[in-house]
Amino acid sequence: MRSRLPLWPALLSVLCAILFARSLHAQLPPWLKNCLPFPTFADEIQALLNEEERKATEHDVAQPKVRIVEVKFEGALDLPEPEKAQITAKLKQTTYPHNSDWVEVSRENVRDALRDRGYIYAKVSASPNVISSDAKEKRVSLAVQVSEGSQYRLTEIEFANAHVFAPAELRKQFYMHDGDIFDLSKIREGIEHLTWLYGTRGYSNFTVEPDLRPDNAYQRISVTMHLNEDRQFRVASVEVLGLEKEVAEHAVKMTLQPGEIFSPKLFDAFFEKNKSLLPAGVPLADLKERAQVKQNTKDNTVTVVFDLRHCP
Repeated sequence: MRSRLPLWPALLSVLCAILFARSLHAQLPPWLKNCLPFPTFADEIQALLNEEERKATEHDVAQPKVRIVEVKFEGALDLPEPEKAQITAKLKQTTYPHNSDWVEVSRENVRDALRDRGYIYAKVSASPNVISSDAKEKRVSLAVQVSEGSQYRLTEIEFANAHVFAPAELRKQFYMHDGDIFDLSKIREGIEHLTWLYGTRGYSNFTVEPDLRPDNAYQRISVTMHLNEDRQFRVASVEVLGLEKEVAEHAVKMTLQPGEIFSPKLFDAFFEKNKSLLPAGVPLADLKERAQVKQNTKDNTVTVVFDLRHCP
């Protein structure tokens, strides 16, 4: 009698193949998933995975969504009523999947809102209560327990290791004046503005690390931005792929030229100035995603390839 081979090694092999195929497919950008051939076996596995995800989605859609219709603050003695109203309005704007941790998300949203209003040590907890429910929606009341603590103001923002721009120019990127109520979201926005500003000068690898120093005695916060300007990059070469043959090369409006400082502003301008030449029906975001920028750190240059080819 022929002995049967154990089944579990085969099942394990299939499971590994499924996980590998899914990982490989997930790492590809959306446009490349549609452009590159995919192995038949992996295609079949991905189809099975998609079907399972579709069933899970349908099940989730069938469940009632959670909507916050009432917010009750407990504590928050120093928080003005208009501020409470703003936080409440934001909480009511979103519906949540039934199986999400929406209470924790809401709690974090309230805490972040308080931090943006100077209450950097605010403590927040929340507890829900169902008001009514039907097949489509569960309406809840959220009791928010708040101990906001002291409200802090900004003392100053300083910049360490700044060489490319003057400190006064860097300070303009933060829309918060000395003495204003400390707003953490404006610090984050200012860092984004700094990154963009340095990018316009070719410092693509620029990073910044903020150091917040609270003075608890006077409820003040000083901030030092530790800058890593890194190096300036220039354009080595630019190539455009996928334009129709009848389009003359001089018709392409190049905003990036060899030897020029590499700037994201000029990068975006390429797509703006060449709208009429871009492939029809392809979202601009996908076209930008196809653009390749490769850094050469030896000579501080970048090569840029705009891939405008249609998917086959």
